[in-house]
Amino acid sequence: MNKLCILIILVIGCSFAGQAQEKRDTIHARNVMAQRTAIRDELGLSKEQAKKLKGVNQDFRSRMQTLKSDSTLSRQQRRERSRNLLKERDEQVDKILTPDQQKKFHEMERQRANKRKFQEEEQ
Repeated sequence: MNKLCILIILVIGCSFAGQAQEKRDTIHARNVMAQRTAIRDELGLSKEQAKKLKGVNQDFRSRMQTLKSDSTLSRQQRRERSRNLLKERDEQVDKILTPDQQKKFHEMERQRANKRKFQEEEQ
């Protein structure tokens, strides 16, 4: 009887943990989609521009993931290559955007960086 109660409690606990994980992933996905939509709307991107930017960002994320998993690099090398990838991405983005959109985009990037920095300082 005692073992049965423990087993039931474990099963219930695991199901709640699974639901919490699923909810967190769903919320994150919604936040990412909302953020993309807000950026697209604020910059006034055309469908063509949005499609090109999506490709640039997918390539960037893939290359960053490869860089992060490369254990042969020192921390300094990884940081330097990361900066180079960011610079390349920014150059590609600038080729897609109009000059006004570029100004808005870079201002948005600065605001996000400041927000992240502020959040890190609070922790």
